[in-house]
Amino acid sequence: LKWHNLHYSFSLLIKRAKHPMDNLNIFITGGTTAVGREATRQLVARGHKVTALTQGSQGAALVRQDGGLPAFSDPFRSGEIRSLLIMSKADVVLHLMPQIPNGFPQRDAGWDANVRVLKEGTEAVVQAASETGVKCVVFASYALLYGDTHDEWATEDSQLHAGAAFRPAFEAEQRVLDGTVPA
Repeated sequence: LKWHNLHYSFSLLIKRAKHPMDNLNIFITGGTTAVGREATRQLVARGHKVTALTQGSQGAALVRQDGGLPAFSDPFRSGEIRSLLIMSKADVVLHLMPQIPNGFPQRDAGWDANVRVLKEGTEAVVQAASETGVKCVVFASYALLYGDTHDEWATEDSQLHAGAAFRPAFEAEQRVLDGTVPA
């Protein structure tokens, strides 16, 4: 996860608000991932309205506990995501659903199942965002895609690590960057 880019993106979003007291409507996929929960808590604490995609009553309870509004949908259907973005009046989408297996330990972390999330889920989010007036999409990528950067910051312009295992993550990141909504 490129924490510095995620933090930088949050900072830019807040600065882009018309007035420092303006609140943004933020839609988060992966609302019950560790990153999604922390993002919800931080954004709500700053006065932003957060709607978080989750599944089931346990996930909804976690989103509410963090101060967000839970939303339920098939994350692979752009029409359903589009409806939720309209309902939540989303200014920003944080696409954190690909972070589901991004934790320790890595044994049986679900990377194979995550390929669908990276490909179809990202496509659905980008398409829905482009159809609803969302101002920005933030995609939390993986630092491991950039290999050893020798203590240099990894940016979207950095050389990517070669390897077929990383291809779905590369493609998802590129899909977000190539979309019509600023990323």
